[in-house]
Amino acid sequence: MSNSFKCFIVASALLSFYGISLAETMQQPPAGRGPAAMKKQRSELSNPEKRLALMKQTLSLTDDQVARIRPIIVAEQAELEKLRGDSTLNRDQRRVKLQELNKGTSDNVRELLTPEQQTKQDSIKAKIAENRSKTRGARPGAVPVEFTPEKRIVRLTEHLALTLEQQDKIMPILQDEYTQLKTLPGNDTYNRDQRRAKLQQLTQETNSKIMPILTPEQQKKYKETREKIIDRRSQKKRGGEKGLEREPK
Repeated sequence: MSNSFKCFIVASALLSFYGISLAETMQQPPAGRGPAAMKKQRSELSNPEKRLALMKQTLSLTDDQVARIRPIIVAEQAELEKLRGDSTLNRDQRRVKLQELNKGTSDNVRELLTPEQQTKQDSIKAKIAENRSKTRGARPGAVPVEFTPEKRIVRLTEHLALTLEQQDKIMPILQDEYTQLKTLPGNDTYNRDQRRAKLQQLTQETNSKIMPILTPEQQKKYKETREKIIDRRSQKKRGGEKGLEREPK
């Protein structure tokens, strides 16, 4: 199971009683938490009793409320385990299922809360949304620093022995692509496949603009390098690694 889906499961467990959409929180670990903390959190929140303890502390639940909420949490955990093992769903389908499960649990729990607890629930939800908004730009998928135009032109120059004139012509191409790349991670109108397609389109457009600027010898070397990158990426996918890998130029 991918790390993204594991984080998604954590989000479901943690936020189901806060009433916040999981699609808006997936893939982004809480600020300031590393892999060890996330692993610990996954372990804790996969246990219904530990989740109930967290909810009791956060919302000041009574023992009667805990007893009535327990079967809701247990049922949700069972559904999460089924979803985790369902290999027939793609990422978007799994996301929809998780959203539906999250909403159902949130609605069922909310009915058992007092008005004061519901107000606190709404306050927590608002704070999570605010933190999510602040950290959205840092979520996985942001353009790595090594793909800035300045660093890429240096690598291209070293690899292809670009002349100063070639560098001057290629630099605006890289800058234009970089500007478009930076908008992809924060564009919530794209699903994963659409984002992948857009990334591939940008790569192809950039390559088609760069190739005419190169000499035949440079074009050959450039193509060979790209083919090696594509082959390496295919091998990683066959080995079980998932996620979208950017093709360096």
